[in-house]
Parts: sequence; structure tokens; C-alpha cells
Amino acid sequence: MTLGRAMAWAALGLALPVVLGAASPELQVLRAGPVGEISKLEEVNEIRVVFSEPMVPLGRIPETVSAPFFTIKPEIPGRLRWSGTNTLIFTPSDPAKLPYATRYQVTVGEGATSVAGRRLARPYAFSFTTPDRTPVAHRLVSARPALRCTRRHCPALQPTRYA
Repeated sequence: MTLGRAMAWAALGLALPVVLGAASPELQVLRAGPVGEISKLEEVNEIRVVFSEPMVPLGRIPETVSAPFFTIKPEIPGRLRWSGTNTLIFTPSDPAKLPYATRYQVTVGEGATSVAGRRLARPYAFSFTTPDRTPVAHRLVSARPALRCTRRHCPALQPTRYA
């Protein structure tokens, strides 16, 4: 698209699909997760951070990843890997062993630098919280009144069948 044509589109008030001649001066985190309270520990199988531009050269994605700019508090044992050139993935060693009702703070520090040399202007942080308890293995299907129920007093329902 030529500059004249781009100016004509802009004069009509239409958004341009491309940015001409100007790239963002800083690296950005586009999305990350999981975020907030999660319902199952399986949701923490991967912690992802998607950057606005390539962080590793195409064709030279390292097998072993070291990212000192990426931290999780409290620490979780696991490993980092790149998915493509702009998505960093942390995989916990055993997500099923993460403690319940724990808040994790994930920070991508200012040391994150893209292939083009751009850096984050400020740290990017997000958090998630593991579920508050172990899922219940059984659920009550039916119940009947206790044998000693009277018209005035019924101590409790007695479970008769579980699923």
C-alpha cells in the first residue's frame, strides 16, 4: 500500500490493516495465563506467555530454555520451552501435586528482549490461584430420615446410596 493510498483510507476514517514504517518501540506481552481462580489443577498443565514479536530466531529454537526474566512465586519445579518464536511455555513437573488454595504470581521482567533488541518497558505480572479443596469422590444420590425421627425432632438424614 502506498503512502497516498494509506492517507486516503485514513481520511475516510477507516482503520488501516497495517502500520506503515513504524514498529512498536517496545516489546509487549499480548496475553498470558492461566489467570484468576482456576477450577481444576489440570488448568495449570501449562503457563503461557505470548509476546508481540519473535523472542528466538526462527529455525534456532533451543531445546533447553533459560529465561531469567521469567519467575513464578512460590516456585514450581518444571521446565520452559518455546512454542514457535513468540510463545514461552512453562510446564510444571507434576501439576497434580501443586498445593490447593495457593496463589501464584508470575512475572515477566524487564530483561525480556526480542530478537530485534526491543525490551519490555515495565515488568508484566499476572496471578492464578489453585482450587481451594480436593474434588469430592462421591456424591449423595438419595437419603432417608433417621430412624429416631419424631414429629418435633429429626436429628439428620441418613445417606442410603452414593454414586
